[in-house]
Amino acid sequence: MDNLDESSNDDLDESSNDDLDESSNDDLDKSSNDDLEKFDQLVRRNKDSGKDWYHGLSGNWWWGMSEDEARIKIISEQTLGKANRINNHCETKSEQIPVKSGNVNNRHRVAIASIIRNEESNGHLKKFFDCCQKLEKYHNIVYIFIEGDSTDNTYNELEDWLSSKDEYILKKMDRKKPRFPKDKSPGRTKYFAELRNMLTDYALSISDITEVLMIDANYGWKGDLISSLRDARADIAAPLVVMNKSRNGEYLFYDTWAFRKNGYQFSHCYPYVGCAKLKKPVSVDSVGGGYLIKREVLESNVKYDGDRDCEHVGFCRKAKKKGFSIKVNPNVYIMKGGLRHE
Repeated sequence: MDNLDESSNDDLDESSNDDLDESSNDDLDKSSNDDLEKFDQLVRRNKDSGKDWYHGLSGNWWWGMSEDEARIKIISEQTLGKANRINNHCETKSEQIPVKSGNVNNRHRVAIASIIRNEESNGHLKKFFDCCQKLEKYHNIVYIFIEGDSTDNTYNELEDWLSSKDEYILKKMDRKKPRFPKDKSPGRTKYFAELRNMLTDYALSISDITEVLMIDANYGWKGDLISSLRDARADIAAPLVVMNKSRNGEYLFYDTWAFRKNGYQFSHCYPYVGCAKLKKPVSVDSVGGGYLIKREVLESNVKYDGDRDCEHVGFCRKAKKKGFSIKVNPNVYIMKGGLRHE
């Protein structure tokens, strides 16, 4: 949860445009003198109806931009008299992944989506790569990463590692933001919510991605994390997120702010929630750190929200309201900085 200190529909899925005047956005990927006016009308309509400012924009030219950056882009292209707007503002490799052999299940593709900042110099990035590489033995993976404001070699390491992958999205997005303190300020949670929504939009733009593993790059795990989370049989499934062991030999729980059950936050100390020892997947209110999301959740327009709480809690709250299940598999761990237990 602390990356960056510490996520487009198929050109926005069809349902997202149902209540918009088609003439307001269909031509926004062409350069014309009234592009800016159409853009401003669309943004005003979205804000009046409580939607994200980019709701209903066609194409992917605006991915990773703020509202002001998108407006400047339109103005600059009109000034230069370009005939068409540049459609690719993120690094991608190929539109289709070749069929892989071996143990990989080719029917389903899983996106691993991460926000990453300054994870090279502390050694976390290499551990994260190792964990991801092992998942490729079992799953057809697409990597979707947003990196920004790193002061170490994180971005170059990401470029080098991803260069051998069949398909990926790597977005460089420097906002010149200082490192956030580990607090509960709305500025921090709203920022992370914005980036995680970008990650999920990118994932939805790839039609055969069926699940998204939203996980920060400063976590590590053992084995096939994805299959273990599927065992929870939930729409959103999370492992336990732990730190070092306590004196009694049990792991201390890390993400106590995001993990909640029956309105109460998890405790640092085992058994973390209530007085019952967790032995099988259990339903919870919200999760954080790293979790597997079914595509259907994202297609239902469940978005991250950091206005009043942790962005993971806002996301899970909206998913629960739409009837989606959220569970923790207590037999699976991820650890801050890399898992060291067997």
